[in-house]
Amino acid sequence: MDSLPPQASRFIAGTVLSGWLTALAVVVLSIGTPVDGRTAAVCAVLVLLAAAGELRPIVITRGDSRDEITVSTPFALALVMVGPLWLTMAVQVAAVTLQDARDHKQGVKVLFNGAQYALTVLAARATYAALTGQPLLHGSPLELPDHLPAALAAALVYLSVNQFLSGLVIALVAREPFVRSVSGDLHFHLTTSGVLASFAPVVAASVQLSLWLVPLLLLPIVAIHRSAQLAADREWDSLHDGLTGLPNRALFRLRVQRECEDTRRSGAPFAVILLDLDHFKEINDTLGHHVGDDLLRVVAERLRASVRPTDTVARLGGDEFVVLVTDLRDESHARELADRLLAGLVEPFQVDGVRLEIGASLGVALHPAHGDHVDLLLQRADIALYAAKVERGRYTVYEAAHDVHTPARLTLAAELREGIERGELFLQHQPQVDVRTGTVLGFESLVRWRHPERGVVMPGEFLPIVENTGLITPLTLTVLDLALSAVAQWRAEGHDVTVAVNLSVRHLTDLGLPAHVDQALRRHGVPPSALVLEVTETLIMSDPVRARDVLHLLRELGVTLAVDDYGTGYSSLAYLRQLDVQELKIDRSFVGHITRDEGHATIVRSTIEMGRNLGLRLVAEGVEDAETLDMLRGWGCGVAQGYHLSRPLDLAAVLPWLADRSTTRLAGSGTALEAPESPRAELVPAVVGTGAASC
Repeated sequence: MDSLPPQASRFIAGTVLSGWLTALAVVVLSIGTPVDGRTAAVCAVLVLLAAAGELRPIVITRGDSRDEITVSTPFALALVMVGPLWLTMAVQVAAVTLQDARDHKQGVKVLFNGAQYALTVLAARATYAALTGQPLLHGSPLELPDHLPAALAAALVYLSVNQFLSGLVIALVAREPFVRSVSGDLHFHLTTSGVLASFAPVVAASVQLSLWLVPLLLLPIVAIHRSAQLAADREWDSLHDGLTGLPNRALFRLRVQRECEDTRRSGAPFAVILLDLDHFKEINDTLGHHVGDDLLRVVAERLRASVRPTDTVARLGGDEFVVLVTDLRDESHARELADRLLAGLVEPFQVDGVRLEIGASLGVALHPAHGDHVDLLLQRADIALYAAKVERGRYTVYEAAHDVHTPARLTLAAELREGIERGELFLQHQPQVDVRTGTVLGFESLVRWRHPERGVVMPGEFLPIVENTGLITPLTLTVLDLALSAVAQWRAEGHDVTVAVNLSVRHLTDLGLPAHVDQALRRHGVPPSALVLEVTETLIMSDPVRARDVLHLLRELGVTLAVDDYGTGYSSLAYLRQLDVQELKIDRSFVGHITRDEGHATIVRSTIEMGRNLGLRLVAEGVEDAETLDMLRGWGCGVAQGYHLSRPLDLAAVLPWLADRSTTRLAGSGTALEAPESPRAELVPAVVGTGAASC
């Protein structure tokens, strides 16, 4: 009681003292009062029924909570009318105390509830006695219809006093207005306990008439009990996931809404953590849905074990889970819990005799920093999750920069669709030069958008918008066509150069991409060896199994595969070599600092040495000055690109630029090239899937 508000402590103490003293006084005053045999038999039956009803309550599900309605109410009220007060009070207090003890409630709650029912019974009996003119302490037969109004009034007082005492203590403990505390439950209690209370005069009259009517009295009570239990079960099923037993989306939303309301009063922040399993589809497809279902059950148990009992783990559907974390200290606390959730999934799972390893990606949104209602929090957690899935096996806290779906950007996406149809996309080409000889070996093609009002729009503004939309396919095919058309022109002029196009994460899960590439090569009459497809190591590691399959099919076509921005992710050269890539591009964030940062210089030098030992061609990006180029030449780097060599060139400027520089010459220059045959065209699937745009 020391932790309770002072007003609540005083009210509880006063209720306990007055209630138990009242019960003791009633017992003392009733000592020696004779009870005839007929009344004793009637009271004994009502006592047994009241005790059974208290121990077998009706469970009612209301949204996120379950309430219990004791079936003892009509029998206890019948005792109020026909039995001695001491017996009525003793039965009610004893039944309530026994139930509370069985539920392991705190001692102060047990004492308060016992006192509450002692005062409730006294108030109801006093009302009935005053209206019928009968003595307070002694029971007497119910006379119908004369005593019916008094019986109903006693039932109303019984419910009102009981509700008043329980509602007031809840309001004092929660420090909220009494009316708000009681009003939410008033309709519920009137339609449940109120209906049962109105049955009390029927019970009293029946047992007085004949004890053989008792079984008939029990039939409607049993029917009500059974119907309520079935309704509670259906309600529970509607709010929980049938596979894992976790709360479902509907119940999770209810809990977040409630937490939003509580947080507005308390100020304590909370977090919504959205979790998506990595590679779950592959497990389902390979081992079957029954294994996938068993895995989801085990994952659910792991997640529950990783959070506190006060937190909520829910399943939204498929392999997507969500966690509500309450009572946060700050953002770092949310990060700790996200780390704990990830760590809980590191240990391999044993499912159906199979050892499975599966990771997860997490998106974190905080209330109120990232949203003040459930829909916004889930949306922003989903945005953060998408950012996390780029690399997988990690978590990301929502940032405004992750949210590409602002109204302005959505408008831009709609305009881009029209721009593609109108031919507004164009490429600029940045030369790649042999470090030792200065020979131009190829170009990296970079997409731009010539917007009719905004001018030239760079890819960083529109690519994130279309990455996960149907627009990514026409954008990709357009870029590939433009790049191959350009290299076909250069080769027609005798320049044996290559063209490089960047791929995005969508390409590496699209088994139809090799078919797109093969068709485009044939259409433009370009040999596969003239095309370089670049992917970042982060994208490869996001789904290495599917990446290996797609890259293998591309390699079978004969195109060159390059890893872009090497050093910014988590892969190893040995693993990349297993994927049969031929080229490694060292990221500009390292190359640009080698002349003034020994750490960056060591990384670049070591990468070049290891790459050469593995037979990879090394391309250094971001070469901005002669000193950097000299250092790369000394370390044995093969190819360089950057502003020191040339800025990206428009298509019309490439051939004049090449005229003054050395390139490897093709035989029969100036003549059209015949369309080549792909060396392993039969291995390319004829499936057409989604692609991605180059940047």
